[in-house]
Amino acid sequence: MPPIDPFFLTPQDSDVPEGRTCSGCGYDLRGIPMSQPCPECGLVTAPSEPITPPQEASESGFDSGVACGQCGTPTPGLPIGALCPECARKLPDSHGGPAASADGDNARPCASCGYDLQGSPLMGPCPECGFVPTRAGGGGVRTAARPNILAAGERSLRVSDRFTRGFAFRWGLFMLFAGLMTLLGVDIASMMGLASKDYLRALMAVGAVIAAASWLVTPRSLDVEHPVFFVVRWGARITIPCWVLGLWIELEQGTYSWTSQTFYTIALLELVGIFGVALLLASLASIANELEIKHTARRLTTTIWLIGPVGVLTWLMPFPENAVHIDLGPIGLVASIYILIVVGPWFWLLLRTIRSVLELLSLGRWISRAHHDVEERDRALRERVQRG
Repeated sequence: MPPIDPFFLTPQDSDVPEGRTCSGCGYDLRGIPMSQPCPECGLVTAPSEPITPPQEASESGFDSGVACGQCGTPTPGLPIGALCPECARKLPDSHGGPAASADGDNARPCASCGYDLQGSPLMGPCPECGFVPTRAGGGGVRTAARPNILAAGERSLRVSDRFTRGFAFRWGLFMLFAGLMTLLGVDIASMMGLASKDYLRALMAVGAVIAAASWLVTPRSLDVEHPVFFVVRWGARITIPCWVLGLWIELEQGTYSWTSQTFYTIALLELVGIFGVALLLASLASIANELEIKHTARRLTTTIWLIGPVGVLTWLMPFPENAVHIDLGPIGLVASIYILIVVGPWFWLLLRTIRSVLELLSLGRWISRAHHDVEERDRALRERVQRG
């Protein structure tokens, strides 16, 4: 590429052959193939006829000396040598595609500010506002609420570092972790012959803890980019207590037949509670995805799809009416395999959820430690500056 000569910056001052200066910005195109875009502005110049010299500024009545290089129309406010909008529409766009129509069908407006990105790289930032598109062929994903620049030190807009290291979020995760561990112990005890009323009381306590934790681990900032999470987080907060209500009705009513109205009421409330737990896991999966813990987000997403059928299957098992006694022999072996097939997936999902919550809890602890280290370094630096 030849160096830029300060005496050949504009088409008006250049004595190079006609058609070898960029019609958009006046850049010297000598030595550059005709099919290649201008290295300065990206415009592809493919003239089919000699470009007429621009008219003098005095003829147009403007003192600025800026006029279209094709028709001589005054172009105040545009760069020197730029074409007027009508002439620019008649030229091929910067990507070698068909000519843009008068209606601007091939325009590439910026998704953030509406600036025309014709002549700019496909995945480059907008020269007006700095917005970087997220996919080729478009101006980026339009999001009305999400700004393009995060605050200093932040990795995500929807889940801030201040929230992840906050007491409420970490305490909510700890409550959720404790509730899930208690549920695991209660399920094991139910298979060992725990009384039905004690089993229901324990489940009610676990459900109350999980319902309280759902208010602390579902921040409002999740709604910023995806408004559907307003429904998700409030659905989790409201529907999980339905599980506790169903357990309370079952505890108060005692034994009931499968054809009674009480059975269908309890079944409906507990199914709504399972749905609420799935919504809570969806919020946690979104938080994990925003915090770049992709494996945790994938694990929670898998659990969401399986918790419904596995939860219903486990709910239909006849525990804890009687202790599970497995005799030795072929029949006992078949019974053991049956129990593992039916109950095993529930414990597998429970352990996966416990692991995911523990990873989120550990991340909050590490973020708090990193923030504390930064504050200590800043304090030590200020002390050294004051002493020095």
